[in-house]
Amino acid sequence: MQCRYNGHVQRFMPVAEHCVLVSRLVSPENALWGLLHDATEAYVGDMIRPLKLHMP
Repeated sequence: MQCRYNGHVQRFMPVAEHCVLVSRLVSPENALWGLLHDATEAYVGDMIRPLKLHMP
């Protein structure tokens, strides 16, 4: 139930829903990558872009 973009959206978009949508948009061989591409957010949350630029 974590919202994408730290809640700066007009419609609530959970990270989980976003990941499922991405997995459906990519080719079948990349579906697992699409599903897991934001998996780190389960542990560190959705960091804003300026902060991500300073992360290794």
